[in-house]
Amino acid sequence: MFVAAFIGLAFRSFVVMLASILPGIFPIVLSGMVLWALGEGLQFASVVALTVSFGLGLSATIHFLNRLGREERPDQDPAIAVERATVLVGPPLILTSVVLACGLIVTVFSDLPSLRLFGWLSAFAMLAALAADLLILAAHRHILEQARTPDGRQSVLQVKGEQGDIRSPCFWRARRRLQ
Repeated sequence: MFVAAFIGLAFRSFVVMLASILPGIFPIVLSGMVLWALGEGLQFASVVALTVSFGLGLSATIHFLNRLGREERPDQDPAIAVERATVLVGPPLILTSVVLACGLIVTVFSDLPSLRLFGWLSAFAMLAALAADLLILAAHRHILEQARTPDGRQSVLQVKGEQGDIRSPCFWRARRRLQ
């Protein structure tokens, strides 16, 4: 997945790239299954709705991964970081997803069939993306745990390079602690 590769590059982690694939495609696949089950098929409005929802859903995924990276401590169990990230980022993700879904669902009262399709499909995909972020991404903590170094000191969300590498987030964290 092309977008997952960019997320992996942004976080400089192959594991983060792998962990972001499922939450990224889950809402699209689920929405496609609903379209198929209802016999709607792909139309211009549904393609636009899925594209918009994909982007907004990945934004939430990136926010969760960013908070996870900030909450991870070298001397703690990674499950604690996942729990803290979920507690801190979960409520804003839920609020924004529900507000967006409620704003989009209003369009089901339109007289235009394509606008109705856009509204309910976008709202459904936004809620599916929320579920993917809170359930699937949080469940990937096992992948993130196993990707840690044997001594448990280095985060999977950080560069796997030297401590002194200026591009490494651990370099900047160590520098801030020394100041």
